[in-house]
Amino acid sequence: MVRLACLVLASATLVFASSAAAQDSRAAQARKDCLTGNADAGVALLADLFVETKDVNLIYNQARCYEQNGRAEAAILRFREYLRVAKNLSPEEKAEVDRHIADCRAMQAEGKPAEPAPSQPATFPTQPQPSAPPTAADVTTAASPGSAPGSGTRLAGIVIGSAGIAALATGGVFSYLVSSAKQAAEDNADKKIYDSGLQSRGKRYETMQWICYGTGAAFVATGVVLYAVGARKAKPATLAVVPRLAPGQGGLLLQGRF
Repeated sequence: MVRLACLVLASATLVFASSAAAQDSRAAQARKDCLTGNADAGVALLADLFVETKDVNLIYNQARCYEQNGRAEAAILRFREYLRVAKNLSPEEKAEVDRHIADCRAMQAEGKPAEPAPSQPATFPTQPQPSAPPTAADVTTAASPGSAPGSGTRLAGIVIGSAGIAALATGGVFSYLVSSAKQAAEDNADKKIYDSGLQSRGKRYETMQWICYGTGAAFVATGVVLYAVGARKAKPATLAVVPRLAPGQGGLLLQGRF
């Protein structure tokens, strides 16, 4: 029974890690698309990630993607939608978004052609705001640990590492049971008592002890590696405004703000 539980836990954590890594990969692709002028593809990826994670920072990222690619009208619509669904924004945070909207209007006033509204749905379900907006218009960095680059990988590492620690603890319990069974067998030997059931249980406990130790060690090692990989991805990036983009924790994605 314990062996089955260990296998189920291993399968579940590996599936979770794979999903988190896939979200990180799509978030990175969205940033690349926006940086290279392929705003429609980048915004579409961000929309898919929003449907999965409900991270309102992704709406902000859509607006920034449009803004940085010179598509002022579409950017204004996304910034307004962000203000609508992002609750608990401070006055400073709202002012930052308003400055972006003003920049987009100035862009329109300069005679740049207006772009059509983005093709994805105009509204999204209201979700609480998980992190603060950027503090500068031209340079932004990760604002939310849960949506920064690599945040999904780091979270997977924590989950798998925790499962490994739990498996090691379970191995310790079986070690205690093995020791108790050996002590009972020695006591029975002194009393000339033979208990085949006790020997059978001792062997079973010893087998489960090593299964849990082995599984736990593997999980802890995997968790450390995943966390280290995610931590390297989380280094903040500095990006220019037009026509570029600016971690996005997975977050989300995995995803902060550009």
